[in-house]
Amino acid sequence: MVTASADGVICIFDTAAGIPDPVMVLSEHTKEVSSVKWNQQRQDAFLSGSWDGTVKLWSASQPTSIRTFLGHQHSVYSVAWNVITPNTFASASGDLTLKVVSLSFFQSLATSTGLG
Repeated sequence: MVTASADGVICIFDTAAGIPDPVMVLSEHTKEVSSVKWNQQRQDAFLSGSWDGTVKLWSASQPTSIRTFLGHQHSVYSVAWNVITPNTFASASGDLTLKVVSLSFFQSLATSTGLG
């Protein structure tokens, strides 16, 4: 299980082992982490979105992020994996944009701008 918190910390717990303390504490975000999502096809990978405006790609077996995605001008409120294409995710931000990103190309495939 992965949790996000207002102090910018992400904790990974091993619920199967019944250990009450986190097995890993990740603290690269500089502001509140608002969203975390496991990749259901690549089960060691997860995303985090933060009020620092970044999305980070993580491996549950590494103490540092694999990649940081920039591009939002405001807080990232939500991240979600594409369930059909496991190397693609979306992020939604307070800058009124939704970005679709491909891990295969490490670039944004599309940006949708909302109405303000």
